[in-house]
Amino acid sequence: MRSRIVFCVEVMKNLFVVLSVLCLISTACSGMGGSVATPSSSPVEPSPSQAGSIQPCLTPPSSGVGCTPIPRVVHGLSGQEAQDWIERTLAAMTLEEKVGQLILSGIDGTQISDATCEYIHQVAPGGITFRHENALDPDQLRQFSADLQTCAQAGGLPPLLTAIAHEGEYVDRFWKGTTTFPAALALGATADPELAYRTAFAQGQELAYSGVNMVLGPAADVLVNFDNEVISQRTYGGDPAMVGKFVSAAVRGYMDAGVIPVLKHFPGHGGVAGDSHRLQPVDEASLDELKKTYLPPFQLGFAAGAPVVMFDHLVYPAIDTDKLPASRSSKAAQLARQDLGFQGLILTDSMRMLGVKEGTPGTPQASHLALEAGADMLLLDTPEDVLAVRTLLLDVIGQGLLDVGRIDDAVQHILALKAAQGLVDYPVEAAAAPDWAADRQLAQVIGERAVTLYKDEAGLVPIPGNVKNVLVVGPGDEWELYPMLEAGLKEGGITTEFVHYPPPWDGPVQADDLLANLPDQAAKYDLVLVFTWQAHLNRLDNGDTWQADLVNRLVQVGAPLVVVAIKSPTDILEFPHIGTYLVMFGSTPGQEKVLMDALTGQAEPIGVNPLPGLLP
Repeated sequence: MRSRIVFCVEVMKNLFVVLSVLCLISTACSGMGGSVATPSSSPVEPSPSQAGSIQPCLTPPSSGVGCTPIPRVVHGLSGQEAQDWIERTLAAMTLEEKVGQLILSGIDGTQISDATCEYIHQVAPGGITFRHENALDPDQLRQFSADLQTCAQAGGLPPLLTAIAHEGEYVDRFWKGTTTFPAALALGATADPELAYRTAFAQGQELAYSGVNMVLGPAADVLVNFDNEVISQRTYGGDPAMVGKFVSAAVRGYMDAGVIPVLKHFPGHGGVAGDSHRLQPVDEASLDELKKTYLPPFQLGFAAGAPVVMFDHLVYPAIDTDKLPASRSSKAAQLARQDLGFQGLILTDSMRMLGVKEGTPGTPQASHLALEAGADMLLLDTPEDVLAVRTLLLDVIGQGLLDVGRIDDAVQHILALKAAQGLVDYPVEAAAAPDWAADRQLAQVIGERAVTLYKDEAGLVPIPGNVKNVLVVGPGDEWELYPMLEAGLKEGGITTEFVHYPPPWDGPVQADDLLANLPDQAAKYDLVLVFTWQAHLNRLDNGDTWQADLVNRLVQVGAPLVVVAIKSPTDILEFPHIGTYLVMFGSTPGQEKVLMDALTGQAEPIGVNPLPGLLP
């Protein structure tokens, strides 16, 4: 493998000399920029994902898939060199600095200020987590990250971890500029783990360019409860073996791009309907069910090299009979450390979430208990939370209520992560620019491969030739889908009429007149095409049955009917007797295009159902 890397590097050198312009468009070239200044003694071996039929990309692939970019070398420390740095750095820290390292801190603003730098010097956080209000675009965040590192250097601190949640279409903290990839469930519908690798690699490169060195993902949750809204599109699916393959591929992709992946939400958030942001869910799964269904993706993610795991705030009585949330449970930590052999860093989910604060006075007390139970690092959303937690931790340590040895152990896990990532010295160099065009092409291909035809009992996809007029009913939005659909059907000699109902993402649909009139109106058309958005989850979340009522009434009147779920495949649970059912898994350009092509006979939807048990 090492010889293959040497050969590839020599090829790249020749490309630089003979046709340097290729470096502006090559995925391989854009991935070869270093992230840190520390020298490396040897190159990193290619990941297992590059073996066999997967070939390294020396030029942009025409299809967007089928080859793998050459991994970027990360100049981290290892072995005795890393251990010496960890011990030396820990010994030089004050207690206040050690406590600061335990904190992954939210921060205000979009650029550095004197107040922000003073805050960094005061708290000495181990890292920063960027929120939506921090990330305008990649270039802005790149500068912000660089300035934060410069501030940390001026304060005599180790380089910062810089983290962000960046999962795809429905979890994206940037206002603009990054590539919008389909969500994880859409990737699962492609049934191709290599696309998970390619996506993570591309996202990782874009994040590294933006000054981010840690991504809060991938989600290793297995969706076994179809009433679950908070996980939903964020999981790769409902089969633990399949999810594990995608998680493993994503971990390798992020690491090959030079970004630290964080597996979440341990031991699994896919078995409950409740949202731990708003309450403390209890998952009654047996220990056997946890081992068979919940834990395999985490085990495969650990085996792939994931160095960080995020603990959730759910209660699992099978793990902890005291019914403590996983983030505050020493038994959950024991499950990860001893039973699964994980030796990396344990990060909590946001300590502002209500699930972790249940039974405590608030975030500071919950943070104390999480550290005591075995967490190494606390995700704290705001500087206000950080200052309150820091004050309490210093107080309980002073009173002997939290052992300094536990603090040292946690800090060593954090420093070990920084050493492996090369975050040991300054300057911290930003990565080279990714191939934005190739990333957009890849996102397009994934979207096209995700759209899935679940049922077509009446043979309505593609739309039959005898259909001359179609009634299209869907939520109002400024999508490109509706004009695209109208134009495509018009080319086939089909006229369309559009009826838009109020967007269900804004709250319960209030359109009783449409609900009363549309079933009778449908009789005037050869075909009715209905778009739904979270019909099942909206009923559970806010009692909104409007979309389900419409579809079921149309079924009752016998209208030739095609239902397209824009986002979640679980919509079908609200109208199980529908005969023709398509799922887009999102509304990125590739998903919109292949839907139109499928309806007009220009393409066949090739996605597969990633949720076993969804259909009877």
